[in-house]
Amino acid sequence: MARKPTVETEIELIKQDIHTIKNNHLSHIEDDISLLRTKMDKVDNRIWWVLGLLVASSVVGMIGEIL
Repeated sequence: MARKPTVETEIELIKQDIHTIKNNHLSHIEDDISLLRTKMDKVDNRIWWVLGLLVASSVVGMIGEIL
C-alpha cells in the first residue's frame, strides 16, 4: 500500500513546480512573443509599402487621364 505524501512534501513539490514555471517556461514564452512581435512589425511595414504603392499608382493613373 502506497503511503500518502505529507503536506510538507506536497508543498515542496508545488514550490519546485512554481520555480520551474517561473524560470523556464515563462522565459521561453517571452522569447517566442518577442520573436512574433518582430515578425509582425516586418509584415506591418510590408503592408504599408504595398498600400503606398497602390495609392501612388492610382494617383499616377488619374494624372495620366487628365493630361
